[in-house]
Amino acid sequence: MFQAALGGYLLTSVGTFYDDSPVYNEPGYTIMSPLEIEVPKCDTFYILIRKREDLSGTQFENLSVSNLTATVKDTTNGIDISARLTENNIHELWNPDPSGFLPIVLRIDNNLNTDVIGARVRIIDCYVSDNTDNNFISFRVTISDDSNLFHYMPLYTDNLENRHLNTAMGTQAYFRIRDHTDGYILFSPYAYLAEVEKDDMNVSFSYPLESIYYKRQETYNNEEFYFEISSYSHSFVSEGVSLINIPGFQKAAVLHVDSYLYTKLAELGSNVFVNISIEGILSGITDTFRIYLTR
Repeated sequence: MFQAALGGYLLTSVGTFYDDSPVYNEPGYTIMSPLEIEVPKCDTFYILIRKREDLSGTQFENLSVSNLTATVKDTTNGIDISARLTENNIHELWNPDPSGFLPIVLRIDNNLNTDVIGARVRIIDCYVSDNTDNNFISFRVTISDDSNLFHYMPLYTDNLENRHLNTAMGTQAYFRIRDHTDGYILFSPYAYLAEVEKDDMNVSFSYPLESIYYKRQETYNNEEFYFEISSYSHSFVSEGVSLINIPGFQKAAVLHVDSYLYTKLAELGSNVFVNISIEGILSGITDTFRIYLTR
């Protein structure tokens, strides 16, 4: 009986966008699959809720916020996201027939900190129920975002005793190749890595296996990923790099770099790069992490 539609969204740096003709969907009535709503990059978005009261779908109840309950959580970790149900005093054109019914607005603030890049929650599960009759609607919202940072650290096999203990961060990385040793860059999307002791209760994984131990930041958007090399700047780069998924831990990966590339870069006289595609297994959101190889 409940139906939901995307009413609009707010991106602080740009402004607010309203949909004057929102498209409502009801699982099992207008669609036969679970309801999933896609939202562009934003800091706040508005979901409109209405309740059908006839089989034709032309009559809707007058809902009261006091009779409704909403639960909004980060899909990846179950943590509550800031949200509230309100009467529609936001955008008049959401009211198709003010004399008949007014939709209820579920406002969701998915940006946890407007001062921090990458603080937006990207995949959210919502549940709205009517306390008077236990009718409900559940749906998933996926929010696009292009401001996510990768966290990475370069390491060299002949000098692990002087290794970095914490990751740097950026939208891209630079790895300096050495002519006398192979190396690798350990990286994780959207959350930092830090070295810890083997017996630390927060250990997430070890790499090399049973050798160096790391914890990954506990954060929102805490999902697993598919990693894949998608392209190179030069064909010869493929001969000197290999991508390895962390065994048993799909939230980080390793790019191994052969010292062979040092000679190739010297011959070329410029830097090269490799692009790594990342796809959230749960959200389906994709991104690309570019690693420049230098000498």
